Amino acid sequence: MATEIEEKIVLKRILPKPNEKSMCPILMCDSDRDFACSLIIAEIENLGDKIVWNRIGREISREYILEKNFLEKIGEEVKWLDGVKPFIFDIKEYKEMLLEFEKYRIAWENSCRIISEIEDNKLMKYQIYYFLLKNLEIY
Repeated sequence: MATEIEEKIVLKRILPKPNEKSMCPILMCDSDRDFACSLIIAEIENLGDKIVWNRIGREISREYILEKNFLEKIGEEVKWLDGVKPFIFDIKEYKEMLLEFEKYRIAWENSCRIISEIEDNKLMKYQIYYFLLKNLEIY
């Protein structure tokens, strides 16, 4: 995810407290990978022994995107998809899925960090190479 704030919003909303509902982003635009692009929202309800994704839709309000706290408003205006029936999950299995997802998320972040470090090292090597060529008047 693009920001820690966006990540916290998802983690806070993906598992609402018992007998509560939340509007949680579940999919986002793959090119931008942040909440400022297209978002798919699930209305998630915790029934105690079950988690129900009651509705799924597309976030439609973009007017608040420039507001300071726009991330907190995510899910306030949603165009719900017709014909999508609720998804019902056993609470134990749902929590296990979230733990598995967290493992993959951490692995992904570590991979991105390693790739970034490799790219930084490549860039440094190219800069050194260019510096040497230029100063040795070979370039």
